[in-house]
Amino acid sequence: MKFIRFFIVSLIIVIWQVNNVKAAPVDEDDVLKVGYIPNTGFVEENWNGHYQGYGYEYMEFLSNYGHWTFKYVPFKTWMEMGEALQDGDIDMMPCMPGDYRLIKNAVRTDHVIGRFPMELVVSENGIKSHMKIGTIPGNYPTPGLPTIAEGEGFTYDMVSYPFYYDMIEAFEHGEIDGFVDAMLDPNSKYKVWALFDRQSYRLMVNANNKELLDKLNTAMDQMLLYQPNIRDRLNRKYLRRDGFPLILSRAERDYLQNQKKLTTTIFIKQKPYYYVEDGQMKGAIPDILKRIGEDLGIEIEIIDAKTVAEARQLIKDGKIDFAADAICDYGYANNYNMEPTQSYMDLEYVPVRRQDSEETDDSIIACVEDLLYTKIYIEPHFVRNKLVYLPTIEDCFRAVSNGKADVVFVPRNEVIHYINSTDTYNLTVTAESYFSDNISLGVYKYADPRLWHILNKEINHLSSDWIRNVVNKANQSAVHFTPKWLIYHHPMKVLMLFTAIGLIISSIIWYRYSMRRKHLEVVQHMAYTDARYNLPNLVWLESIMPQLLEGMQVSRSTKKVYVAILAMERKAAVVERYGEELLIQHMRNMAANLSKNKWALRTAAGIDAGHLICICQADTDSQIREFLIEALPEYSYIETKDSKIWLHMRAGICEYKSSDKSVRQVVEKANIACHEPSNSDVQVFDDKIQENLTLQHKIEGSMEKALKDGEFKAWYQPKYDIKTRRIIGAEALVRWISPELGFMPPGKFIPLF
Repeated sequence: MKFIRFFIVSLIIVIWQVNNVKAAPVDEDDVLKVGYIPNTGFVEENWNGHYQGYGYEYMEFLSNYGHWTFKYVPFKTWMEMGEALQDGDIDMMPCMPGDYRLIKNAVRTDHVIGRFPMELVVSENGIKSHMKIGTIPGNYPTPGLPTIAEGEGFTYDMVSYPFYYDMIEAFEHGEIDGFVDAMLDPNSKYKVWALFDRQSYRLMVNANNKELLDKLNTAMDQMLLYQPNIRDRLNRKYLRRDGFPLILSRAERDYLQNQKKLTTTIFIKQKPYYYVEDGQMKGAIPDILKRIGEDLGIEIEIIDAKTVAEARQLIKDGKIDFAADAICDYGYANNYNMEPTQSYMDLEYVPVRRQDSEETDDSIIACVEDLLYTKIYIEPHFVRNKLVYLPTIEDCFRAVSNGKADVVFVPRNEVIHYINSTDTYNLTVTAESYFSDNISLGVYKYADPRLWHILNKEINHLSSDWIRNVVNKANQSAVHFTPKWLIYHHPMKVLMLFTAIGLIISSIIWYRYSMRRKHLEVVQHMAYTDARYNLPNLVWLESIMPQLLEGMQVSRSTKKVYVAILAMERKAAVVERYGEELLIQHMRNMAANLSKNKWALRTAAGIDAGHLICICQADTDSQIREFLIEALPEYSYIETKDSKIWLHMRAGICEYKSSDKSVRQVVEKANIACHEPSNSDVQVFDDKIQENLTLQHKIEGSMEKALKDGEFKAWYQPKYDIKTRRIIGAEALVRWISPELGFMPPGKFIPLF
């Protein structure tokens, strides 16, 4: 027996294990825990489970080279994160700014994730002669801060904080005048006054985990091999996404204050980059120059040279401060005494051919010999005997158009403008861009060195998205598709278009003439008919009311005019059980039968479902009330073959007076009377209802102010235990003691609230 029991138990255990054991995943990624500090911009959790940031994206790219899955763990401080690394609670952390050696028993990777400067953040009022500057010791190094202070002319005391949030709170409360921080989010809300001491961010792992360190170094090597521009791309996406902060030194600000204006000229004299129209300089480059002048607080004057050669001579002779659109090529720039800044715009060159031509190895290329891109891109890549040199780009377009050449290369945005200016409408772009030029500001080489630094910072400050939008907007403004262009490119389509337009215009005229009356009838029916019940609506009542009143005056009727609302209160239950069609038919029957009474002048569907509006006449309020009390039972049920479906019908009445502004206003009062609590199903809107309504409006209008002013008081009603004869508690009650409305019990205001 013992053996049998042992066998049965063993069998049950084996079956349970077979059912619950899952196959081991194949090539499953290792899960590594990565520490991070929130609100620094390096790694951010925007919402639950969604991360973003320079460091996050770098790590996710890296995970594909090491076959890892990263789990991100937030910490308050770098030191707390370092302790977690030492204890094995996390597998790695980004190297903190400052002295990374404070993290004991940790080693860094060979490659950096990125290098980020330290920033001095100050209030909107700027710097003071003496500053209290917050810092986190060991995390935020400041060896360059004394140089900044000396250059800006201020002294300072450092105030230490254990946590980043404490430092930010102290700054926002005015306890310190500024703080130092690592610039991981250039677009934060704080004002950055100076940058200094770039810090390298690397990955740090526990020194005992050499295997992980080796794997990380190998993965980072591979990523830099196959994604060498990873850091540049992340810089553009996160650090220059909306433009880098414009941070000028004291010497640079002094330079701008001493300058009345800066002068420049433009080389590219083609739409959409630069053109003169109606005596005004237009295009993307003048718009960018205008923005630069606004950012720097200085006037920028454009010297309009007649030719490119004349513009080059202006900068070469030092007669202008900088060229607005110099190609970012030092060999080219040195020939004209220019020092290029970093580029702010790219010119993408595309091939332009005849529409009926194809690209071949024997294509003849039209080009202008003294243009830089001819020397750099065209001549090195094409056979010399296939090049045709012409004086201008316009001549190149004409040569391709008449067959003397096969292709010309120009910036994509200039193609349509060259075609329009040369009437070469048989040309078109045949492929994507072949090469591109970087456009920068070419500063006069012998100008004050501060000017180059200022303009370079300004270019860094401009968002690439903003510049792209400026170019696109200028391109759209400058493009004019002429009739010639349309006819040449689409002759049959243009003919068909004009024929179709003629036919459409003729058809419209005939159609409008023959169908206008019918349309007016349809529109009037739609405007004056309730679509639910196919009955006249409130708009119709408003339109016929003046005629109705005028007719009563003509007949010298002394009767009063009333508006009555008849409402079903059980319509939802009827629709749910019997369907909407039964209710719709009952509404139509009720309107038809009600109109047979002499006192009922007009009927219409109400705004709400199950409501019927009736314009009535009677001598007194009591008389019209009796009319409706007598009529209401007739409509309080729906009779079917099998049974009667009882409805709870109520009616509200309001007199239509000459002082009333509209029928809609009286309908609303009748509706209020209809739903006013009462022992009777028929209620007349009277002074008491008006007083209650006015009081409700006063209560609703006063409640927010009463909440702010503390007019609501807690009253405590004791609870008395009759056995022990002791007070054992109290019931909390609210009372409103209003200076305007007086003492109000909860029954008056709580239902409204």
